[in-house]
Amino acid sequence: MIGIFVAGGAAGGFVALRLARHQGPMDRFVIRQLDRMTKDLELTSEQREQVEKILRDGTEELATIRRDAIGKSGAKIREMNQKISAVLTPEQQTKFEELLKKQRERIRHFQQERGDRRGPPEGPQERPGEQPPPPPPGSNP
Repeated sequence: MIGIFVAGGAAGGFVALRLARHQGPMDRFVIRQLDRMTKDLELTSEQREQVEKILRDGTEELATIRRDAIGKSGAKIREMNQKISAVLTPEQQTKFEELLKKQRERIRHFQQERGDRRGPPEGPQERPGEQPPPPPPGSNP
């Protein structure tokens, strides 16, 4: 009888590990938090269900907030770069574009190294080889 219990527990653990591999970071976060809270707070099954719903709903909202913030941050950075470019000489603008290109490459390399699977931020992005938008009217390029 004990052998069946141990085998069942091992099989369940194996299935849980396989499922966790196919879930995104937020799913893994919810599972870790839920397991920790269930153990540490000795949650009842009813409490566990309620807490799981709260965690899932909350992480979905946080993901939306994060996406919005990334989009707004990217737009602000592009706006600042346009304004900076507008006050530079043509030679400085060329150097500035090279600096920005190197910065994008460093960021891309960092994301690849840490295994970032979130993808690029939403919204229009500068692409290598594209010309930056023209400076605002009334500026001295």
